[in-house]
Amino acid sequence: MKRILSVVALFGLSACMGGGDSSSSGPSVDLTPDAPDVAMNMQFETLLNGMRMGNDVTYDSDIGRAVQDHANDMFERDYLSVSIQGDPMNRDIGDLVTAAGYTWSEILQLVEQGEFTLDEVLAEFDNTGACGGGGQDLCIDDELFENFGIAKAGSGSDQKWVLVLASPG
Repeated sequence: MKRILSVVALFGLSACMGGGDSSSSGPSVDLTPDAPDVAMNMQFETLLNGMRMGNDVTYDSDIGRAVQDHANDMFERDYLSVSIQGDPMNRDIGDLVTAAGYTWSEILQLVEQGEFTLDEVLAEFDNTGACGGGGQDLCIDDELFENFGIAKAGSGSDQKWVLVLASPG
C-alpha cells in the first residue's frame, strides 16, 4: 500500500512575497533552474544523514527532477502547497515522482518558503510537526526512507523549497 504524507510549513514568510516577477534590476539569475542542483543535494545529504542517527539516505536524480519541477511551478505561479495547484489532472508529488521514473512505496513531502541556508531549511523541515501530529507517523528521520531530493526556486525571501523522502517500491 502506498502512503503519501505532505506537509506545508509556513515558517520564514516575509511581507515581500511575490511570484516569479523578474522585473527587478540587477544581474540576471535563473530563479527556476531546469535541472536539480546536484551539489546542493549532496551538501544536504551530508546534513540530513548527520541528524538521522543511522540508515543514511541517498540523493535520487528522479526525485530531484520531480521536486525541482514542483518548486519551479510554485515560484512561477506564486503559491505554496504540497499539491500542484490548478493541475487539471489533480496530480500530487507521488504522481510527479512516479512520472520522473522513481517507483515508491512510501513518500514524504515537505515545502517551505523563505530565505534559508541548507542548515536552516533542514531545521525548519525537522520542526514542521510532521512527526506524530494529527495521526501522521512519518518523519524526516524515519528509517524506512532510502532516497531523497531537495529543490528550491526563487530568490531572497521568495524562495520555494521542496523536500521529498521516499522508499523504493
